[in-house]
Amino acid sequence: MEKVVYLLGAGFSAPLNLPVISDFYIKAKRMVESHNDEVFKKSFGVVEDKVRKISNIKHYFDSDQYNIEEILSILEMMDYLKEEKNAEHFRSYIAEVIKYYTPKIEDLRELNMSNFYDFIFTYNEKLRTYGFFVADILNLQLSKNKGDRKVFWFPIENPEFSYSIITLNYDLVIENFVRFLAGEGNNLFINEKEVNIEDLIDEKIAKLHGSVEPLKLVPPTWNKGSDEELLNEWKKAYKFLKEANHIRVLGYSLPNSDSYIKYLLKAAILECENLQSIDVICLDKGGTVKERYDDFVKFNFYKFKNVDILNYLLINFKLHREEFSKIVNEPNKSYFVLDFKYLENAHSDFMN
Repeated sequence: MEKVVYLLGAGFSAPLNLPVISDFYIKAKRMVESHNDEVFKKSFGVVEDKVRKISNIKHYFDSDQYNIEEILSILEMMDYLKEEKNAEHFRSYIAEVIKYYTPKIEDLRELNMSNFYDFIFTYNEKLRTYGFFVADILNLQLSKNKGDRKVFWFPIENPEFSYSIITLNYDLVIENFVRFLAGEGNNLFINEKEVNIEDLIDEKIAKLHGSVEPLKLVPPTWNKGSDEELLNEWKKAYKFLKEANHIRVLGYSLPNSDSYIKYLLKAAILECENLQSIDVICLDKGGTVKERYDDFVKFNFYKFKNVDILNYLLINFKLHREEFSKIVNEPNKSYFVLDFKYLENAHSDFMN
């Protein structure tokens, strides 16, 4: 079984209108303005006052007052030295903004139209492409009787590829789909064993910067080693990478400040014996992202695609829809089994 590791950056979630560093502050202001609750506005106002104060740094040193990760790093340093809790309040601020903009998955599991597979996750055209991607990552299959409105999920037996995810994002886009697939029982059956979905998430996903739930956000600049839980996520990511046959980067621009990611990749490659490809898919309007990757990656089987991540996910969605349509429209068929197994074909088509 070949092992594929996806490394996700902010560009992966950006098509869903989640805030990224460049527009976080603007979206936060819009969120606060949309609430009528004065207590809510006041609590966010305290944080914004602190951010405005930090902006004075730019009169003395190079600083970006709109970069939430830089602000969090400064606040953490102040808390570390002054034994205060400014960073804790700012983490809550970040988490609230991210959760506010994270799209909800509609429960459409009881479907009875001929193209029901189009709407397994949601009517939202962008969001459903993410659902198909997650179902592929979990190697799932869907079963449904023609006269039954319900659909059921099971693992594909003996899949050819095994997937894992390393994410630099705080959001829960991937986890929300995994939990949706598990349903109310919060379990899936894998190899005839009932598996708790939280254990499956832990097995498949490494979150290097923490998460909005539970609230543990860590800036990418310093102080990683002091948190044992975060250290375990880094160890998990290291394991994923050293065992990888294919590394695929989605929506991560490899900024110069993120040297720690480069060191993680370099450390893992020392034990990675069967790496066959490194593919990078990232929107690169100015050409600087490809330039950084070209300078860093020297592997002969490396490719870079300058494109929005949504295009990649759409190719995968359309290929599944085409294959599913053939199965569902077979004459005299009353029972359907639809395998989410075309990600490799879609990826190959996209990169070639």
